[in-house]
Amino acid sequence: MLPMLAAATADPMGPDGVANLIAFVAVVLSLLSFIYSAHLDRETRKREKQRDRLIDERELRIEKSTAYLQLELASTDVFKYRAAHWEALHWAETGERVSDRHEGQLEEEADQYFYQCLNLFEICSRFRHEEIIDKEIYGSWVAWFFEELESSYFRRKWPLEYCDNYTEEVRAIFDFGCQEIDWDEPDQQISRGRFYRGVGEIVDCDVIRNWRVEAGGSKLARLRAAQTASEDDA
Repeated sequence: MLPMLAAATADPMGPDGVANLIAFVAVVLSLLSFIYSAHLDRETRKREKQRDRLIDERELRIEKSTAYLQLELASTDVFKYRAAHWEALHWAETGERVSDRHEGQLEEEADQYFYQCLNLFEICSRFRHEEIIDKEIYGSWVAWFFEELESSYFRRKWPLEYCDNYTEEVRAIFDFGCQEIDWDEPDQQISRGRFYRGVGEIVDCDVIRNWRVEAGGSKLARLRAAQTASEDDA
């Protein structure tokens, strides 16, 4: 009892009291230093995560932009191929040869054009799933889908030779175009509108379902209309 009584009655300003106070302050300072260091560490990790997220987002945007740019460049190459092999595509569409080239060669060139288009369409569809391109951009490509479907040669070849090479979504789109669109419909806007609605159902996209179909149609449709008018005048 005597030691405890002595400690209880010790002078707080005595040597022992001062030593205890210093020890207590040291413990408090150490604890505050630990808390502050832990806070700094959390803030540093938080800033690093934010920086890494921004870097990842920027790299993703660059990756998406690069991927779509490559798709656009590839489409330009397809248009160049079409221009360079116009004779084959003219033969495919009309059955008329403008030279003495063998029909087998013309057929091969026409098929290569449509295969190139379909390959791009499949990449475009995959980019839509991966959100590399947005719905409006994809909608602009649907117009190209329709333009190729306008070719009776393509519609004849699709179920016989082309379709097995492509994924389910692309097959569903072009099966619909070949089977469900009335290609003898005189009002081309009606068939185009029906095609967009059908594609919108297949890909479950309201932007495509409600796509505004402009008057005039595609270049191929306008060319056919001009040819028909010329024949009627003759």
